[in-house]
Amino acid sequence: MQYTSSQRGTRPIVIGGISACGGDRLDALLEILSGPIPVDAVCGDYLAELNLAWLSSQLADDPSKGYELSFLPAFKLAADKYIELRKQGRDVKVAVNAGGLRPQQLAKQIRELLDTYGETGKQVKVAWVTGDDVLDQIKDKDSKARQAIKHLSYGTPLDDWGYEPITANAYIGCFGIVEALERGADIVIVGRCTDASAVQAFGRWWHGWKEQDFDNLALGLITGHLIECGTYVVPSRSLATKLIRPAVSSLDSKNFPNTTTWPFHSQNSMPMATQS
Repeated sequence: MQYTSSQRGTRPIVIGGISACGGDRLDALLEILSGPIPVDAVCGDYLAELNLAWLSSQLADDPSKGYELSFLPAFKLAADKYIELRKQGRDVKVAVNAGGLRPQQLAKQIRELLDTYGETGKQVKVAWVTGDDVLDQIKDKDSKARQAIKHLSYGTPLDDWGYEPITANAYIGCFGIVEALERGADIVIVGRCTDASAVQAFGRWWHGWKEQDFDNLALGLITGHLIECGTYVVPSRSLATKLIRPAVSSLDSKNFPNTTTWPFHSQNSMPMATQS
């Protein structure tokens, strides 16, 4: 089977997960693109509250930073393989929230790298999604957003806390990623979207799920949480590995999860997780 986006809606979509947090294995993208299971799309979750804070510190020291630094070298490792697949007609989609506080800056770096691959690289469309960073609103002493923030335990306003926030992000969902994909994007760099947003977006874009199609969006949510944590969903990072290994001889520490997702229309509509 030739795995291309021209087959949208005609078969299940195969999605691979490469990251659970910033600093995960740099060769994950290369490995999943090179693996025995052809994928239609790749997702990666890179953000947590802790590394958003240190990204803010990096941004304060260098205005060109503010994004998760590990994705760019990971993409550099995989770029040759990615371009090779493009030349074979495979248009694998990639969506990651490695954009952190500056998704446009990371997208620019990816764009510049792809442009070194001639016409094939220049044809790859890179998009970024923003809207999550609301720090300016929170820092505005007169803003309704700032005044609405109360301490969860004591109910005190932000002005009484004795310190100022260095990051403020409203977690965004899948719809910006879907729009980017619908407009032809191949690689989508996002700021602080929810952990499962990329998988939900791929499912909605591929199968044509509607905004009120709650069963299918819930399927995407579950699937996204299963594979966005990388190898945690498969035995290579499980405490049960020693129990499972005798029955499954192909498992090793390099495995990454893939999922095959069908539209929700029957009792058999659950994602199927496998390993590359």
